[in-house]
Amino acid sequence: MVPGGSNQRRQEFPKRLPGREEANHWRRMCHFMSVDNLADRSTEPSTVDFPLRGERVRVRGRLNPQLILFFTIAIALIVCTGCRGNGPSSRAPSAVRNMTVTAYCDCQKCCGWKRTWYGKPVHAYGAQKGERKRVGVTASGTDAKVGTLAADTSRYPFGTMMYIPGYGYGRVEDRGGAIKGDHIDLFFKTHKEALEWGRQQRQVRVWYQ
Repeated sequence: MVPGGSNQRRQEFPKRLPGREEANHWRRMCHFMSVDNLADRSTEPSTVDFPLRGERVRVRGRLNPQLILFFTIAIALIVCTGCRGNGPSSRAPSAVRNMTVTAYCDCQKCCGWKRTWYGKPVHAYGAQKGERKRVGVTASGTDAKVGTLAADTSRYPFGTMMYIPGYGYGRVEDRGGAIKGDHIDLFFKTHKEALEWGRQQRQVRVWYQ
């Protein structure tokens, strides 16, 4: 009997129990301490694994079904939200345009930069020749990644969403001196991938802002 008049079990920690008796004691403690938190004793039995010497403990009960339902719904919402985030809203006005589609990466050859004798990256030519070059950063200030598009921002401003067959969804976040009119540049991680894409004509769907 414990203070308060309740008839609850009380676990005593022995100073030392030899061999298998000690293992059995701790297994019983794991069972006692975990059942009330993990199981509903009024339901069907199930098996719960406890990391005690690789043994399995039989527990009268099962995991709370409300808790399982909660986590299932939470995971489904996360997955669905991620899927919707890949493309623009279905309500946004769009049109399909025939475009010249080329490819680039953040290498010196594609982005026109070089290193000085002390290793600083600078623009290799153009109006900004000799000025510091932020490698891997787009004209809009974002980090270049797969899905980054360079376009003529006088026609397709930053943030314009496009779908390119064979590449997927992309967002205009960069521009270039040679990118004019219905010409876009797709970002790839490596120069090899950019070369493999080459220069193509594609029917590109554009979502206007």
